[in-house]
Amino acid sequence: MSPLMQLTPENIYRFLHKRQLIDNHAVVKGNFMVIPANTRNTILKIMVGKDNSLFAKQMGKDPVSVSQFQREINAYALFKNNAEFSTLAHLVPDMLDYDDENNILITKLLPDAKNLSEYYMLTKNFDLTLAREQAHILSACHVVPDAKTDTSGFPKILPWVLRLHQFRAADFFVGNQASTEIIQLIKDNSVLQNALIDLADSWQYTHLIHGDIKWINFLVTTNDTNQLTQKLIDWELADIGDPLWDVAGLLQSYISIWVLGFDNANPYSNT
Repeated sequence: MSPLMQLTPENIYRFLHKRQLIDNHAVVKGNFMVIPANTRNTILKIMVGKDNSLFAKQMGKDPVSVSQFQREINAYALFKNNAEFSTLAHLVPDMLDYDDENNILITKLLPDAKNLSEYYMLTKNFDLTLAREQAHILSACHVVPDAKTDTSGFPKILPWVLRLHQFRAADFFVGNQASTEIIQLIKDNSVLQNALIDLADSWQYTHLIHGDIKWINFLVTTNDTNQLTQKLIDWELADIGDPLWDVAGLLQSYISIWVLGFDNANPYSNT
């Protein structure tokens, strides 16, 4: 395995220039800024004016990261090349390029966007229009691939939480004691563990799914008519699976914040 070329704020311009992805005239005028983000992946936001900004994500070389990189690239390929998924193309950021030697993905950056969690925390209002659009996005995603569509790039595996009974608690989040203890509590609860096994047995490998639906993966931005709209990001866990998994992820986001509550004394205050 060749060593990974690590993206940094210092070398990102050279990488983008080599691939003809950067507006050199804007850079010469001083419109160039790189903002790194602190996540498990290497994330760089490249600001080159409002309409030319870029988002770079680099994943690791370990087997899990490589698999997740390939799943995201395969998802974008479906949106671009297969008619049954063409509706999704405008519901995700534009993919501009990728480097499969170094696990780098370049998409268009939405510079003024906020993720849905940030937006709701800021507005303190559950916007029904946005909620309906989330349903529309999931509906566009949850399509059974055509028989001629190549889905061999997706692993077709159960989510890890439905496979707890197959592993030790410490196998999932190595070095994270808190997560290990929570998983062990689940494994020690026979009622809950059996319920998860039943869910695994009923899993359907039928539709394209995002696999990691939660508020932070919806970006709220504005369209050409200055109306709020959303893009669905982070397709690292995309797979052919059960669409109810994505629906459950979205419902979980709403239920969790309702339980925590903007105003616990009035559970309907934000509806």
